[in-house]
Amino acid sequence: MKKQLLKLLKGAGIVLVAGIVIISCKKDINQSGDAKADAKNTTTPRALTLVWSDEFNGSGLDGSKWNIDNGNPNVNNEKEYYSSANVAVTGGNLVITAKNESMGGQPYTSGKINTAGKFTVKYGRIEARIKLPAFQGSWPAFWMLGAN
Repeated sequence: MKKQLLKLLKGAGIVLVAGIVIISCKKDINQSGDAKADAKNTTTPRALTLVWSDEFNGSGLDGSKWNIDNGNPNVNNEKEYYSSANVAVTGGNLVITAKNESMGGQPYTSGKINTAGKFTVKYGRIEARIKLPAFQGSWPAFWMLGAN
């Protein structure tokens, strides 16, 4: 019983540490304070109320919900150049492809999308169905960042 309790507490500690790491991420200096304050959809949902979704059922990314980043943000010593050509919607899936190709002075290209200025929520349940690659050198991520 003690061992099970210790395992449970250890697991909870890992989740807590992961949460702290996500919360303490560096602030996006490329976005002005006005853009953050003017988010189109700020809401406080009731429990289990769906407030936003994207099933990627169209032929392209919905520009009313998503921004596509282009370029290299010059943070974290990233070695990729974000390109809209690496972001696609197909078969009900968002597909972001990393490629071993040079662009913008970087040896790799990839894709990056966000909802900055288009959606923010104070409380709620976030759910995603994601298939991420796992190979040496990759850093696939799904980040939940606050508006500030």
